[in-house]
Amino acid sequence: MKRQDTLHCSPFNYGTVNNALKADARNTDPLSIFELSIFELEKGLGFLQDNAELYQELRTMKQTTPFLKRLLRFTFVLLISLSLAQGLYCWNLSIQIDKRFSARRWSIPSRVLSDATILFPGQGVNRSLLERKLDHLGYRKSSQLPAQKGDMRSSSSKLEIFLNDLKTPQQTREGFPAVIKFSGPRIESIVHARTGEHIPILELEPEELMRFYGAEREQRRLVSIHHVPQDFIHAVLAAEDSRFFEHRGIDPIGILRAVYANLRSGDIRQGGSTITQQLVKNYFLTPERTLTRKLNEALMALTIEMMYDKDTIL
Repeated sequence: MKRQDTLHCSPFNYGTVNNALKADARNTDPLSIFELSIFELEKGLGFLQDNAELYQELRTMKQTTPFLKRLLRFTFVLLISLSLAQGLYCWNLSIQIDKRFSARRWSIPSRVLSDATILFPGQGVNRSLLERKLDHLGYRKSSQLPAQKGDMRSSSSKLEIFLNDLKTPQQTREGFPAVIKFSGPRIESIVHARTGEHIPILELEPEELMRFYGAEREQRRLVSIHHVPQDFIHAVLAAEDSRFFEHRGIDPIGILRAVYANLRSGDIRQGGSTITQQLVKNYFLTPERTLTRKLNEALMALTIEMMYDKDTIL
């Protein structure tokens, strides 16, 4: 009975052993009973061994699961932190861009002007040089009596002119019509066309000699994008950034195309920068070739694309 109780407590099929023991009364062969018991014991030991391995696997998984959870939690927190940091950095960039870009894009180039031209009765003048001077000042020849500022009509004995406004540090004068009469190579008189008043000294506005912008003394003329010919815009886009209206500041396709072309040629033949990136480099950054500058250039290009439309960037 003690042997049977022991088998009953084991985690294998003890029913077979019990049946075998009950058959002992009918079966007088003790060897068969012993062989059967040994077989069942081996199965029980195998079961215990399998359960031990399963227990070990479960224990290992239990130890591994917290590590995976901590790793996933750390990764999630890291991604959220990086996203917040990038958002704050781009927000700071947007403030700087709004201050500097909005101000600089309408910067007026410096103008270099000549001295004012003085005319007075009795002065000797060269008629052809005088008319060339007026042409440089923007006056238009007309066959009719000058009716608006900038018009003039010339004859052999007189010059009728509607003067432009004059603004100098010394004086400000509104334009008015005048008649300059000549006697040979000299000025005979200068008269106000409306009032008939004689003018002792007539001062023409200074002539613009040149414009320059920045330390490079570059020529710059402000022109609205709506006044630029479409053919010129298409030519610039074809040469610099053919996908300008399709990307949002960075063009991955253009970068891959430039890398492929440079690898094939074995030299730097193409660049992957968009027009927006070139604007950022010229307006806010320096031409130095560093990773930090390229990262700032990319982030600022994305920020500008979010703040301004394509026509403004052009």
